[in-house]
Amino acid sequence: MSILKRGCFIRFIFLGFIFLVSSCAYYIPDQEIMLAEVAVEAARDAKADVYSPSLFSKAEDYLKAAKKARRDREFEDAAKFSLLAKQYAEKAENESVVKYEQNK
Repeated sequence: MSILKRGCFIRFIFLGFIFLVSSCAYYIPDQEIMLAEVAVEAARDAKADVYSPSLFSKAEDYLKAAKKARRDREFEDAAKFSLLAKQYAEKAENESVVKYEQNK
């Protein structure tokens, strides 16, 4: 193998290695977990634990699962659970507001 071909081969291997290493990078869903925390807190402020306990409980459970998944470095699960926590918290908050208005 000539020196020129060997140099190109080494560069090709090096670039392949860099690509492989960079594709192993992962995303830590801290922002998603923070948004879920804010949504659960907003639901709590709207008395969702009283007016919509089932949905609120699911939101809290998914938030706990998201935090555990992040600690366990299962970042895809953490992102999925935080999204579910946010969705359930928003539903609980909305249901709580409706029920509160009906009971006025």
